[in-house]
Amino acid sequence: MTSEDSTGAAYNILTNSMYSSAEFEHELLSGRDDLSSENCKPEALLQAVVFVEDAVQFRSIYHKVDIKSLWYYRLYYSPIVQWIISSAICVILLLAFFEFPSSLTTGWSSDPRYRKERIEAPCGLTESIELVCLLIFVADIWMKAYLIGNKQFMKQKWLFAYVLVIVASLIDWIVSVHTACNEIIRFRRLLRPFFLLQNSSLMKKTVRSIKRTLPEVFSVILLVVLHLYFFTMVGIIIFSAQTSSSSVGNSTDTDNGNKTNEDKFFSSIGRGYRSLLVLLTTANNPDVMMPAYIENRMYALFFIIFLSIGLYCFFNMLTAVIYNQFRGYLQSSMQASFFRRRLGIRAAFEIMRRQGKISFTVRQIRNTVPVSMVKSVILQVKMKKVFKTAIIRELDDKMGGFVTSIDFCHLFDVLDKNLKVKKVKLNMLFCPFLRKVQSCISHRYFTYFGSFIAVINVICITIEMGLEKKEEKKAGLIAAMNFLFIIYYIVELILKIWILGWRKYFSSKLNIADFAVVISLFVIEVAYASSIGKPFAITESLGESYDLFVLSRIINLLILVRLFRIITHIKPMAIVAWTTVDLIKNLRAFAGILVVIYYFFAILGIQLFYDKITYEKRDPERMRKCGTYEQLNYWANNFDDFAAALVVLWDVMVVNNWHIFLDAYAEYTNKWYQIYFICWYFVSVLVCLNLFAALIIENFITKWDRYHLQEREDQQTMYMLNVHAMFRPDLKEPSDDDLMNALQSHQHLNIN
Repeated sequence: MTSEDSTGAAYNILTNSMYSSAEFEHELLSGRDDLSSENCKPEALLQAVVFVEDAVQFRSIYHKVDIKSLWYYRLYYSPIVQWIISSAICVILLLAFFEFPSSLTTGWSSDPRYRKERIEAPCGLTESIELVCLLIFVADIWMKAYLIGNKQFMKQKWLFAYVLVIVASLIDWIVSVHTACNEIIRFRRLLRPFFLLQNSSLMKKTVRSIKRTLPEVFSVILLVVLHLYFFTMVGIIIFSAQTSSSSVGNSTDTDNGNKTNEDKFFSSIGRGYRSLLVLLTTANNPDVMMPAYIENRMYALFFIIFLSIGLYCFFNMLTAVIYNQFRGYLQSSMQASFFRRRLGIRAAFEIMRRQGKISFTVRQIRNTVPVSMVKSVILQVKMKKVFKTAIIRELDDKMGGFVTSIDFCHLFDVLDKNLKVKKVKLNMLFCPFLRKVQSCISHRYFTYFGSFIAVINVICITIEMGLEKKEEKKAGLIAAMNFLFIIYYIVELILKIWILGWRKYFSSKLNIADFAVVISLFVIEVAYASSIGKPFAITESLGESYDLFVLSRIINLLILVRLFRIITHIKPMAIVAWTTVDLIKNLRAFAGILVVIYYFFAILGIQLFYDKITYEKRDPERMRKCGTYEQLNYWANNFDDFAAALVVLWDVMVVNNWHIFLDAYAEYTNKWYQIYFICWYFVSVLVCLNLFAALIIENFITKWDRYHLQEREDQQTMYMLNVHAMFRPDLKEPSDDDLMNALQSHQHLNIN
């Protein structure tokens, strides 16, 4: 039996928990001469495999380590089981769109005047789906409790809260079924975002970092509150006196209300405080200033000083505090994750090291592990193929030797690197002339010329869209030019594939994207040409055929998309573009937190404001008043269903005109309900958006610095820009004593 065959046999045994220890030893020892002296146990090797997988995924190693538990452990973290749990979380969150009040209406508008009838699910349908999801969560928590043990389970606050949320949700579900779905408030809907939080370790770390950052954030927010209070009191003193004197001296001169509008903004402490809070967000600037400014230009200094201190000092200070503190706490969380990885790697090494009954007298050899044993473990680890291949390649170079704990640890440094796929070499043609053509087409200037043609094409499209309404014949001529450009794209594509070879051409993701766009352009252009008879026909009006209009718009859109290829030719622009792509990939934890707060506030908004503002209840006087909810026709912005509530929260987070919602809901409900919108502003804008800015800054600085470092040192290997890798240069290697102490404290692992 060859080495590869015996490794595969060992893999089959390890992945099947039905094998006994005697069967494993017999097959392993009969097929692997290089491991016969070590007398490896199947349980130990399986433990090493699982510990390495824990290290790869930054998981804790404090779980049961017997063969049966490890089999269930790998099953639990298998893609299919994790997909089922993730699907249950997604489904239970999406139920809010279909539960009462349903977001599905016969009309597409959320405006009560046009949305028509709601499509409500029958009682019991959404409840049945929800019950299935809750039962999946029950199985999830039961499996976690079984795998880590009761003692470790009681130490996990998130898991304990998980149990409480599931129990509360089941109780509220029973109430819903008992009342035939007629209960007004469903508390469990407010708890659903917790399922999303607890399922992501990175989200939990981010939440923990936010919680630690909040005391410093609240200190700055307290300054903002005091700043608002001070200027509110000063404003009431100044403008109430100014209003009184104005009313005495100009009792008959209202000038359409401009001279007495100070009372509108500073009629009371609450009104003045709210007016200045909105001004601090610039939503009502300069509206709040104009009545006083019309009376006396010196009053502008009050508002200028207020905004200079609050907007340009305190708010920027808040961003700085959040960036500095949040980065520090997040880095400490990443340090803990890094310790988990190193602990998992060291645990796997110690397990393998203690399996060998080696008769060497040299201590250095006793503290090592055979490369063959390491390779047999790595082959069974579930990890990305590119990383596994790199590690196996490095082990093959050392085959027959031994690795130390440091060597074994360094094997996994590739996990933080962006390993490039091996470039396919260009096969040179034999004919001298064709070889010159090949060199020209493979040269970067040929790509630059293609991008230049794409720019010209976009300019023609711009002219076409400008002339389409006025001079349809000229627009038709320019549209016909698109056909010539697409012919060039096809010729360029064929030449590149012929000269470079299909393997080298499709080894680039940019080439694959360009291929998809060009082929789509060609197919749609052929369909367009066949519809009008010939590619150079000048139609009287595209509006006569909706299909032709859609095809022409799709062609123009694809050509615009192809213009993005010029980004790769401009290095600063390319860095910004790739940083944006990395940002989208690496901010999933932050995006999840945004989903959580949006979901919670949307459900809470529905409970508070459902059916509070309707077109039938409109105030005719407010309909005529400029700048009101009714006059601006904001009827579609309401909390009558979950989808509409999300849009309202987005509008308030954007800040512009958010005071209109404050006025409207205070008018139709109670002035204290404004606290809901103010809390949403503080949470979403002052905290979350500042966190988002901090992460963007950190992401971009890291990408920019590493790019220039690689450019100076001419490095070929790029480091991945995920959240863990962003902080990798600042993380400290744990000491051997810390690692061994952590291993010895493992409840289910006996390492002496």
